[in-house]
Amino acid sequence: SAEESLVEVAHLMATLVEQASPDDQTIDVDALEPLFKSVYARNVDAEIFGFHKSGVELRLVVTDRKGIVLYDSMERHVGEDYSAWRDVRLTLKGEYGARTSPDVDDDPSTSVMYVGAPIRLGNGIAGVVSAGKPVISLNQFIVAARRKTLIVGAASAAAMALLMAL
Repeated sequence: SAEESLVEVAHLMATLVEQASPDDQTIDVDALEPLFKSVYARNVDAEIFGFHKSGVELRLVVTDRKGIVLYDSMERHVGEDYSAWRDVRLTLKGEYGARTSPDVDDDPSTSVMYVGAPIRLGNGIAGVVSAGKPVISLNQFIVAARRKTLIVGAASAAAMALLMAL
């Protein structure tokens, strides 16, 4: 379900970038920096399945048609070559591209799931918007669901044993 939501976010943001771009060749990312600074500064106060959410963890990376990073919401990778990353590489080919990669080398607990969407300008793909979400924020819901499933399973087994005994 998280990947499905990232697909929608990536396509939404790709559409925003397409509409902000002045011509059929130039990707304009100028609107993204103030947008993400504002959304990261927002005070989120939400209880979701017993977990408190206090901020936005969404990440966004925009590359050109060569896979060079034009925008990074975390402000760390601008100018880097992302053409080998699966989400960017496949999306640039017109295919579905997604990946999960550690944010810190050799530390799988920092993994981030990314999904790419094409930026279409003119008659082709001019770049990629890749939306990401830290996996650790998703894992808390998986652990809670697993715990609830085990409790319901155990209660069902106990009820069945009681019924059989009666």
